[in-house]
Amino acid sequence: MADGFLVPSLLNLQAEQGVIGGLMFSGDLIDRIGPLRAEHFSEPVYGAIFERATGLIRQGRSADPVILNSAMAADARLEQIGGLDHLSDLMGAAPPVFVAGDYAKTVVDLALRRAVIEQARALQDMANFDHDRPADEIAALGERMLSEAVDGAAQAPSLLTGGDAIAEALEHAEQFGSTPEFVSGLVDLDRMLSGFQRGELTILAGRPGMGKSIVGLAIAVNNALRGVGCSYFSLEMSARSLGLRLACDLSYRRGGFGRQSWGPTLKRLATNECHPEELAAVREAQKKVSASPLRIDTRAGLTLAQIELSLRRQFREWRARGVTPGPVVIDHLGLVRPDRDRKGSKYAETADVSRGLAEMAKRLNVPAIALCQLNRSVESRDDKRPQLSDLREAGQLEEDARMVMLLHRPAYYFKAPPKETFEQEAERLTTEAKERNLLRVIVAKNSNGPVGEAEAFVDVSRSVVRDRDAQP
Repeated sequence: MADGFLVPSLLNLQAEQGVIGGLMFSGDLIDRIGPLRAEHFSEPVYGAIFERATGLIRQGRSADPVILNSAMAADARLEQIGGLDHLSDLMGAAPPVFVAGDYAKTVVDLALRRAVIEQARALQDMANFDHDRPADEIAALGERMLSEAVDGAAQAPSLLTGGDAIAEALEHAEQFGSTPEFVSGLVDLDRMLSGFQRGELTILAGRPGMGKSIVGLAIAVNNALRGVGCSYFSLEMSARSLGLRLACDLSYRRGGFGRQSWGPTLKRLATNECHPEELAAVREAQKKVSASPLRIDTRAGLTLAQIELSLRRQFREWRARGVTPGPVVIDHLGLVRPDRDRKGSKYAETADVSRGLAEMAKRLNVPAIALCQLNRSVESRDDKRPQLSDLREAGQLEEDARMVMLLHRPAYYFKAPPKETFEQEAERLTTEAKERNLLRVIVAKNSNGPVGEAEAFVDVSRSVVRDRDAQP
């Protein structure tokens, strides 16, 4: 590269001509061109010819020089390079189909290299002249720009027909059937939601003490144990705190048929007061989760750019190992540092982070689950069940999220009244016994299906959430 111009090795007109000649000679080549698109051609007129030729072939028509020349009669660029005579020459020099397929790969590869150089130049200018951006933000943005350049060159066209969209939906349904691709780990909830969807933001909200982190971590763990790559960003808890929660959850044994539930509590594990059998179960849990593609990041004050940078690097590693990247859990949304200075406006900061998470989920094509605090209005009501209006900055979060789930744990509000009769006390204690381990997951918004409520079993002392009626 010199004086801002591309070196000749980044251009290969012979390969571009070979692909076009091959398409005119045999429409079967269309099955060998892979992600090749018109914009991959360095010569715009060849990109236009390619687009028209593939369009004719997909309609079941021939793309020979005469038909192609007629189809492009309104494009003066074809006449400028020789019109029908040039097309005939290209067809006459067409390589065998399998060779033309290799030419198509060459055209895509060179387009990718040119895109990388273009983005690298833009990044260099940004580093040199944009002094308002911190260096780490420029680095994160640069990695995203390069990743998008690579992904864009390697992917199929972004504009689909309605039929293509239906075919994709049917293919997904046939592949996963009644078992969602990404699960919550709770059967009733997964049945209602059909699991978490790629490219969509889910808000998981509740007041403090409702079990948001328990549910968020359970989502990551349940998917990771199925072999799906999951990332958990804890902007509040330390690695030690998360480790205690993981250990207690994975070594827990649910009671049933007259047996007591079994497993270390967070307190006993933290103070080394566990029985030898419990410690043995914790070590087995450690081996189990270590073998899974679960990754945890406990850095505080991360921006969305830093989160996406970390995810892109991890996704490349997983894909190299054949692991499918899956849900990203953010704990919690209010602690994500905005990329832009909003002069202390919490509403504007929350809106930026919410919109940014929704866009990141689409770019990375994975579900994003953001934990979120509810405002205090729920505490002032007799009925403590949360509502959509209890979301902080409710309008923006509700708009950006495809799903909103609200958590309600009745036991958190257990409190004996100052005076009650014996009968009232007996009734209260009976109700509390039934609801002591009850967690209500209220699906307040679901763009892909019904809203409603699912009940689950929760043991906060052990950081455990399970199906309500599950037995060992």
